[in-house]
Amino acid sequence: MSLTLEAMRKCFPGASGPVCGFRPGNAYDAIYVRDSAYIAALAKYAYPSDHLRTVVEEALTLQFDDGDESLDTRDLLPRAPWPTRPGTGATSAVVDYDRRREKANVASDEEVSLIRAAYQYFQSDGGATWLRTQVRGTRVFDRLTLALNWVLERRTDPKTGLIIRPHTTDWGDVELSDDGIAPGSAAPTVWTASIYDQAVTYRALREMAIMASALGDRDRAETYDRKADTLRDRTHQALWIPADGYFRTHVHVDTSPSGMPATLPNNGHHNFDEDEIVSVANAIAVYAGLANDIETSRIITVLERARLASGSPLAGVSLFPAYPAGTFRNAQMSPGSYQNGAVWDWWAGTQIMAEFARGYSNAGFAHLAAISRAWQTHPEDIPEWRPLPPDRGRGVRVPLSTAGSGHYAAAAGTVGEAVIHGLFGLELSRDSFAVTPRLGSLNGQARIRLPDANGTGRFLAFGQRIRRLEGSLFLTAVIETNHPAPGWFSIRLPSDQTPTSVSVDGTPLPLPWKIGVVGADIMLTVGAIEPGHHVLTAVWDVNARQ
Repeated sequence: MSLTLEAMRKCFPGASGPVCGFRPGNAYDAIYVRDSAYIAALAKYAYPSDHLRTVVEEALTLQFDDGDESLDTRDLLPRAPWPTRPGTGATSAVVDYDRRREKANVASDEEVSLIRAAYQYFQSDGGATWLRTQVRGTRVFDRLTLALNWVLERRTDPKTGLIIRPHTTDWGDVELSDDGIAPGSAAPTVWTASIYDQAVTYRALREMAIMASALGDRDRAETYDRKADTLRDRTHQALWIPADGYFRTHVHVDTSPSGMPATLPNNGHHNFDEDEIVSVANAIAVYAGLANDIETSRIITVLERARLASGSPLAGVSLFPAYPAGTFRNAQMSPGSYQNGAVWDWWAGTQIMAEFARGYSNAGFAHLAAISRAWQTHPEDIPEWRPLPPDRGRGVRVPLSTAGSGHYAAAAGTVGEAVIHGLFGLELSRDSFAVTPRLGSLNGQARIRLPDANGTGRFLAFGQRIRRLEGSLFLTAVIETNHPAPGWFSIRLPSDQTPTSVSVDGTPLPLPWKIGVVGADIMLTVGAIEPGHHVLTAVWDVNARQ
């Protein structure tokens, strides 16, 4: 993963000053904002924080608004019927040395991806001080507000209240009529409301609420939380399929955004049941918190059932079953190819992270181990996607081939996050730290840091050892950090039985112990913990039970 990040690292003089970030892969020349939001989860522990900050500030500097005529930019004009200017608050899909602005009109997640990237830097280093920083005369937070408002005002269906985009597979940028000449700018044949767009917008609203609260703007924080609650409720009403236990990929809507020609709903209706398609965006809904605990359990089961039915040895199956041949005009969108049912390690990492975060660590570890085995066959490269032949079927042991770009950094970001934050449960932020390891009965150790420009910085380390002796079970967990503020500690227990003793730094943990079930995991919550060096010991003494 570190090899991929370093290979894709790119720095250039931008409109906002020096910019450093990461290209998505070696087939891409620019830094993409959406990918940066996922890469940041790993990059923040490997590179100085300017590799997060400067990409966001450059994108905000190039943001479309009434005062951008003074900018030295090169706008790539979309094809009709898309307007030549997308409107105040819209953001470019890319940032690059030539200061070009590309608005991928088919997508509706670029602005909320920018919010996600900004939130990553806000948490790791920027804080409220950075949110008050001026970008072209406007605070960072207020420019993020403009970006969110663009989505809420220009991409919301008035009837359902859901975020809409033209008919892609879900998260992709290939529309039904896309001819492959200029991806992301095909004329829409029908508009849809997808589970992917609802999940990432819901997450953006929650993150904007947190940042508003950090600024002391309680009213705006409450407004964003209410909007998130409303979007969640509307999403469940329109997209949740109670009988099947997952969110439908999307629904077709009969309206189009202001300024766009009307499209007829039957233009996008198919002679097959789209509700049978299981989208990996369900995992994003889980990770974002859009799915409740009961729904999460059902989604985890459905995603695994779809993976097995597809014959994929890996998580991250983008869609199953795929859209039939001929559904999309673009030849690359045949069943099992590219965004139509291929396997993406990028989304596998997100799915695995969701499984760990919501208490399904056995599933998360099994899927993580499968990716590890796959990456060992190409240790110096991470692929963009893997074709999944629609007739592959269950039980096929032949490894999947690789396709698309090499050194795919977004996959490095999400899988890296699944290891660091998912499996080991390590999280360092500007204001605190958290240790929530989900190793269970496994031994392991990990160390992360938030590097300063001089290569030093705050660090957080964790190690766990499981021993069995004469029928008894011993868990020893060690935490060490130089963070100046208190943190939080909870740990997945290796047994579903209550320990006979638990101590921290040699002192018995006061009763009653906070042991609870999260998903399928048994978690012991220690709670607030001071920085420094700590040792937790838990014992399951077989003799004490007799």
